[in-house]
Amino acid sequence: MTQYTWQPQLQIAVCDDDPAMLQRLVALTTESLSGRYSCCVHTAASAEELLAKKLPFHLAVLDIELPNRSGIELATAIMESSPHCRVLFVSGYARYVSDVYDVPHVGMILKDQLEHQLPKFLLRSAAFALAEAGAHLALKDGTVPVADICYMERQGHWTHIYLRDGSQQRTREKLDDLLRLIGNPAFCRCHVSYVVYLPYVKAMTPQQLTLQNGQILPVSRPNRVAVKNAFFQYISEHT
Repeated sequence: MTQYTWQPQLQIAVCDDDPAMLQRLVALTTESLSGRYSCCVHTAASAEELLAKKLPFHLAVLDIELPNRSGIELATAIMESSPHCRVLFVSGYARYVSDVYDVPHVGMILKDQLEHQLPKFLLRSAAFALAEAGAHLALKDGTVPVADICYMERQGHWTHIYLRDGSQQRTREKLDDLLRLIGNPAFCRCHVSYVVYLPYVKAMTPQQLTLQNGQILPVSRPNRVAVKNAFFQYISEHT
């Protein structure tokens, strides 16, 4: 039987030396991700306090101006032990925009734009952070990284799983069962025979989806509204 290996929770670091701002960041983070992901939020008022926890993180929301050690230096230290961690910087000052490029990060958000910007950055990052951290489908002939799946097609008694490197694997599991196993809202049923992973969709019409590799998938009439809503919801959350 196909099995699914998944990190049970998103481990999220939130660091800001202003207690009121720290509380605000935690509230926005939990509100943005609740209902979609199981989260454990770890807070700190300084880089030293956060690093002392010695935990792996999937996401980190870091103030840039911290006592003794900047948020940029903190991000560098976090990524040494958590290379797949997605870092979001927050700051009250636009002058740090160029400085943050010293370390890989998803974005920098000004504190007066948090309510508008932070939720979509978090949603953009969460699915990819978990996938990159090791979400796999364990099939009879090997494991498949979820982040590498472009689409899945049901043919007769087999489901074929097409990967971004051009290879494929197959399983007896039905599409509905695989969707339940994966549990990722970025996977969308577009046709009775197809499931697509929305990050790999390049363009959409009412009748079809074009993937980044040029592959075209049909969109059936009963699925058109759901596919359209899922696609534009994904775009709104991830751009």
